[in-house]
Parts: sequence; structure tokens; C-alpha cells
Amino acid sequence: MTDFQRLGFEGEDDDVWLPAGTVLTPVDLSSAETDNLSLTSVGLERDEASGRERLTASARVTRKAPADGAPLASRISLVIDGRALQTKPLLLAPNTSATIGFDPVTVPAGEARGTIRLEEDALPSDNVYHFVLSPGQALSVLNLEEGARRIRRSFYVERALEIGDRPSFRTESKMLSQLRASDLSTDVVILNDVPSLGEAQAKLFSEFVEKGGGLVLVLGEASSRNSFTEAVGPLLPAALGGVVDRARDWGGTLSYLDYGSPVFEVFNAPHSGDFSGAKFFRYRAFDSHVSDGVLARFDDGVPALVERRLGSGRVLVWTSTLDTFWNDLARQPVFLPFMHQLVKEAASYAEASSWHTVGEVLDVDRYLAMVLEGESEDDASGRSFDLVITSPSSRKIILPRTEARALLPLEEQGFYDIRRAGTGAGASSSSVAVNLDTAESDLSPLDPEELVASVTFRETGAPGSGGAVLGDSREAQEGRQGYWWFLLSGALLLLASETLLSNRLSMAGR
Repeated sequence: MTDFQRLGFEGEDDDVWLPAGTVLTPVDLSSAETDNLSLTSVGLERDEASGRERLTASARVTRKAPADGAPLASRISLVIDGRALQTKPLLLAPNTSATIGFDPVTVPAGEARGTIRLEEDALPSDNVYHFVLSPGQALSVLNLEEGARRIRRSFYVERALEIGDRPSFRTESKMLSQLRASDLSTDVVILNDVPSLGEAQAKLFSEFVEKGGGLVLVLGEASSRNSFTEAVGPLLPAALGGVVDRARDWGGTLSYLDYGSPVFEVFNAPHSGDFSGAKFFRYRAFDSHVSDGVLARFDDGVPALVERRLGSGRVLVWTSTLDTFWNDLARQPVFLPFMHQLVKEAASYAEASSWHTVGEVLDVDRYLAMVLEGESEDDASGRSFDLVITSPSSRKIILPRTEARALLPLEEQGFYDIRRAGTGAGASSSSVAVNLDTAESDLSPLDPEELVASVTFRETGAPGSGGAVLGDSREAQEGRQGYWWFLLSGALLLLASETLLSNRLSMAGR
């Protein structure tokens, strides 16, 4: 007894047979009406102009229906915070899909709940798609330099990070000699080709990285074998070597990029950026071979970018400059997204997803920064309070402070609301959008006789029974196939005779 949904039988093991003498009687519970519209995916593009953020949304709509059906007319709406901002018509033929784009709309400040909704049909659960627009995040970057070329060295880094969006970058540049311990309350530090790093400073940066900070170490003209003390050892993949000069052969190129790394994955798609045009006239090598954590290499095998994990943070070592003194990468179109990805990787940045799927387990800790708006970081990291979560069906879930990690199984479609225990409805909270997996939206049925035939032998049957019978055992079936052994033996004898005859005729001919 089943609805014979074809999707439920696809990919099943074909080597399944019912025992001999089994009568299989199908009882079809499927509906004759299998026409269904579903929202299979949503795309969101956000940009800021004149200080106001705008959203451009699109939705993929799929219709599964009998091939001889007529085109179906429906309507699709974009809803933000309970207000229907746009409604558009659509017309779909059976078994087709279409992408519907909405006009750009201004996004409210703070967090906003959004829904794209189709007109209801016989299966309304897949006619809605929820999402959450979280406030834009910003990464703080401290750029440290030293030396006479300070202005030129910083120019391209600062300009590239000024243009950053989602996340935006708050960049501050200062001399390394002016560094104070309080300055390291930042997400990422860029040591931009500093000539030396003392033991006390190296220890300060090591502690910063171990606690979760990100460090970008740029090794250029000012850096040398004697620039760093032994205390810098944990920050470098190997001892620093000499300068590789490629000016005579018109510069080296990057021959290897690890596209599996977040630094370069955005350049993996066609026409998404080409590093082969950048020329590197000088770069630094290491005294020993480096194999682990290499994200990029020059065409002579020397590492260009190396990543190291240290405690909860990471160090990214770039062996050339980030200006135009040793290379022309800063003049290439890929430099701007490369700098953004480099800093994001150093900061271990991951943007909160706009939606999740039923069945996932949510790590609520990543949302505490939004829940604890106005609280100190110590409170967020220690969590000395309970969390109250309201499910889409208004069910209350308590995550006690005693739990090491706040994990939430997502079991309902809609919006989950997360807030600190003891706060009212007006307190700061965070929303999580959860959608259904639309794989089950294809209601196309399977012919019951096709299922019966797949688990029983077609040549046998039971007269008068409502189904098919598996009357023969495997031994009986194989017994009827025994004559193939005689045919195979005859073929082998014929082949041997032909070989002997051909050899004899060949000798007679000679």
C-alpha cells in the first residue's frame, strides 16, 4: 500500500526478489492530480548605495505535471517583515521551470524577515521560501608598517579594503613602533613588510593569534633573514631565506593556486579572475622545503602564500609585496577580490546563512553576537544565562547555560526566534529562517505494474491471483541455463581446431 511516488523508488537496489510463492498485490493510494508548483531556490543580491542597502531577489519556480496538461497561471509575491512589496504573474507549461526576478527594494535597518510566496495549490508547503536579512557585518583590520616607504606600501591595501562590502572593512594604519597591546582588539593584523620584529612583539602577536585573531605577514623588501628573532618561529612555516630575483626573465608567475581554499575559491569559475597576468620580479624563499598549508606557488615552486593554524587563529604568509615595488599584482583586476578574500580567511569570517533546511542542526553560538547586542564579549563567550527559542509553531525551547554548545535541531518550517532568557518581546533577538527540502515536491507516480515486474519474474504467474508469483527458485532457473556450458565448450574446441589447422597450413606453405 503506497502512493507509488516515483521519487521514492529511484536509486533502490534492483537485485531484490520476493521469496518463491509470494503473491504481490499493489494497492495504489496515489492521487490522480499530480500537478504541483514549487519554489525550488531563491537568490539574494544586496548592495549599498548612498548609505542605504537595497535587495534584489529572484526565485526559481518549477512545475511538475502530466505532459499533456495546459499552461498554468499563478502569482508570486515578495514579502518583507509582513508587507507584500511586489507581486508578479507567471505562466508555466508542464515540467518546466522559470526564474522570476523582483525589482530592487530598500531593506529596513537591522534584521528583516523575508518570504517569497506562491499562490496556494494542493501542496502548499513548498509554495513559500523564507529568508533572513541580517545586518551587514564589518571586520576591523590593523595595518602595521615601518620604514621610509610607508605611504606607498599602504596605498593599495587601504584602497582595496575601503571598497569592501559584505563584509565591510574598518582599516587603521599605524607604525609598528607605536603599537600598544590595546590595539590588538581587532579581527586581523597585517604586518606589511616590517624590517624587524622583537621578541616581545612576536609573543604579543602569537598570543593574539592563539586567541582567535588573524595575522597576515607580508615579506618584502624590508624583511630579511635577520628581521625576526627566534620567537617569531611559530608564526612562520620555516626559517626565512633569501630573495629570488626574476627581473632578468621578465618576472615569474603564479603557477599553482589552491582553489579549494576560501582565498581562491571565488576565482575557480570561468571568467572570474586570472592571476596569470601578474608578474613577480622579486619574492622571498624559505631555507627549508614547505609542503603543508601552501595555498599558492610561483612557477619555480617557491611558495607564494602559506597558511598556518596557531591555536584558534591563523597566520597567512605572503612572500612578496602588496604594492607595485616587487610585482604588478596591485594593478591587476584580481587584486581587490584577492585582498578581500585574504583578510576574510585570516579572520575566519563566515557570513550567517540567510536560510537553513529542516533536518539541520544549528550552532546557536554563531548567532550570539546578534542576540547579545550591547553586551560585552566576555558575556557572549562565557554565556552565563539561558537562551529561549520560539519555534514557528510557538513552541518554547530552553537552551540552559550549562550546555557547552548551544545546538538546536531545526524541525519546523518557518522562523525560529532566539533571545536571552528573562527579556521581553521588545528585547534584541535573532531570527533563523528554515525551509523544507523540495526534493519531495515531484509527485510523478510510478506504474504499479512496473514495481511488480521489478521484484518478480515475468515468465511466471499464479492464475486467478491479483498479482504475480515468484514460482521458481534460483536453483531451478540456473538449471535451465545449464546448456550454455555446452555451447561455451564447443566454441573453445572450435577455436583450438582453427589454431592447429592454420599452423599446419602455414608450415606446408613454407
